[in-house]
Amino acid sequence: LLIAPVFAVFTPHTGDHFSYNEATNLGNGKGDYAGYTEQATYNGQETITGVNPDGTVAAHYSYSYTWSNSSGSKESGSPSGDFTFSPSTFLYVNGTDDQTGYVNPTVWFCMDPSTPVGGTFSILNTQMTVISKNYSYYLPTEGKNVQVIYGQGNSGYDRNDIYGQFSA
Repeated sequence: LLIAPVFAVFTPHTGDHFSYNEATNLGNGKGDYAGYTEQATYNGQETITGVNPDGTVAAHYSYSYTWSNSSGSKESGSPSGDFTFSPSTFLYVNGTDDQTGYVNPTVWFCMDPSTPVGGTFSILNTQMTVISKNYSYYLPTEGKNVQVIYGQGNSGYDRNDIYGQFSA
């Protein structure tokens, strides 16, 4: 008799949410951009607003950001909007949470928890490998360590704008 293992599956619920903050810094410009820097901060929230009859998940995003560079330019904003995604494929179905430049991306904030260590999944357009399924991570908003799935991947992009050409 063979018994199949039972795994928890991602089940979204109205009201599920999380907050995030991110800081990015660009430095070490080369050539004509020696000394050039950029800084940006993002503070946001993603909230599940419902599960549609077709099984897709309705969600809302909102975030605020500030950006500045060493040339004196500054920008800030507070985008927000609604989108849907599939809880089985993790693909955005209608709109995104302001993710641009990706082709058929998967959501960046959830994955199939039954993926084994060494298995792969995608975040946006980046393939990730599960390194640990029981990784301890300090969550400052809760003031404690939480157990999380640790995934690792590599990606890059080219940028060509008024500030120059960059590979990241």
